[in-house]
Amino acid sequence: MIDILSRVPAECLINSARYVCKPWATLIASSHFADAHVRHAHASSSQLISLVVADFAMTTEKYCLYSLYTKDKYRTDFRLPTRMMRYSALVNSCDGIMLMLCFDDTTGCFVVNPVLKCWLSLPPLPAPIDLVCDSDLAIVRVPRSTAKFKVFLLIPNVVYVLTIGIDISWREIYRKEANVSIDFYHAVCSGANDLYWIRRDGVTGIDIDKEIITWKYPLPSLPNGFFVNYLCMGNHLSCVLNLNQNTKTSFGKAKIYILDTDIGKWSLFHEMGPFDFVPAFDCEHYDAIVSRFCFWIKEQLIFRASLNPIRKEGEEEIKGHDRYVYFSYNVKTRKATKIEGIDENLRHMYLHTSSLVSLPTTLT
Repeated sequence: MIDILSRVPAECLINSARYVCKPWATLIASSHFADAHVRHAHASSSQLISLVVADFAMTTEKYCLYSLYTKDKYRTDFRLPTRMMRYSALVNSCDGIMLMLCFDDTTGCFVVNPVLKCWLSLPPLPAPIDLVCDSDLAIVRVPRSTAKFKVFLLIPNVVYVLTIGIDISWREIYRKEANVSIDFYHAVCSGANDLYWIRRDGVTGIDIDKEIITWKYPLPSLPNGFFVNYLCMGNHLSCVLNLNQNTKTSFGKAKIYILDTDIGKWSLFHEMGPFDFVPAFDCEHYDAIVSRFCFWIKEQLIFRASLNPIRKEGEEEIKGHDRYVYFSYNVKTRKATKIEGIDENLRHMYLHTSSLVSLPTTLT
């Protein structure tokens, strides 16, 4: 029965399946079932994987969940205090738990499971909110555990960590004594036991369980003047070089590199694009550019294209407001497909796996 129910989306389990009978309700509420449900989502590209679409409207319904496979989209009420919801932003998500940063100067950051409608405020941040906003936060799940999560805060030269539900304050685990400015990109979880800390002087591996620095390697040698996104690709760190070469009819040329952490070397993994974007939008009057590579789902790379409509008035071309359209690129078939059903004014999308992982009600 566990094998069957673990294939069912978390929303369906909570809203319907648990009411079928008492044994099902008991099973679905158990921690070992929540763990099995997450493991199944990681093992297969299924409807269990959702995308979080953020519209950033100043309402209590800022986010909606979208299934890449069933094309279902629905808004979700996190049941948070209105002030927290109005002034918060999603940082990232891990196994169903979202990490949110609140800008009201009182809350700091908190975590929420949108399926179970439960949330927990975290202890006060160890640095001013303006510095945290220019830094990076990452929520990760401790390997081989069911519901043990940590949040890493990486600010210039310092790394802090907090174990959710256990720590009552942030702990400093690393400090690099150097007078340098904010010069790193962000933290990327490997999906295993490594957190990659990417700075201009290289990439540093942090052991999630032991909370220690394990290795340091240089960044790939890349040409100047191009945008770069560092993303987790399975258990590898990938670097996507956005070549930003676009014409009136094509866009999306990029090179993808991966890091071999055993030898500390980067290698070219794949070259993508360019793509003909006119059929996707049924309009020839656009300037298009890939503005962000978002994340990997198995062999699919999700990216955002910014489209600027052009209107001709006589001999003059007048540009309109940008549209944001999301694509899924398959490295095996080398095809880019427009993701249908997503509003074209949304700027941000995050990878999220709906889960039944619960949060502690209080800090211990």
